[in-house]
Amino acid sequence: MSLIPTFPVAPESAPFKVSPNTYLRLALSGAKGRVFIIVPAALVAGFIVIGFALSDLRFILVAMIVLFIAVPMIMAIGYFSITLSPESTRSTLIHSVELCPDGSLRIVYHPLDGNEPTMVPFPEEVIPPSQIKGFDISGDFIVYRLLSGRLVIIPINSINLPAGWHCHFRDFD
Repeated sequence: MSLIPTFPVAPESAPFKVSPNTYLRLALSGAKGRVFIIVPAALVAGFIVIGFALSDLRFILVAMIVLFIAVPMIMAIGYFSITLSPESTRSTLIHSVELCPDGSLRIVYHPLDGNEPTMVPFPEEVIPPSQIKGFDISGDFIVYRLLSGRLVIIPINSINLPAGWHCHFRDFD
């Protein structure tokens, strides 16, 4: 059960863009981020325990190889796979988000710097409430998690919310 805010009047954000590192930090704040930490730590700890239990330094050497060679490579691959994903790349474009009264999100992409006003990188996009998996406030950002795994990130300071967050919450179950 997730609560998605709806507003009587649709607030629209000022144009903004999200950095790839912000997208990565918010993407890894869920269960995916815990897996990136727990699995390598358990693997290294397992090799060290086996090495001491069997009094075999080769297992401790394998643990050090995993810790200093394999884990950084896997972290680099994970970093690039998230920050270069189409969703992350799309969030780095200048866009604005409108929170519609029915709970849907309307994303409007703006022209890139130096381009003609008619050259917009993507057409306007409307995300219906049925595609929204969850809603979270993480630091200075409002984060919508979609069923496709995509994140829609809105900086709180770029959107004109009703005074005191007087909004109505709707149950999307």
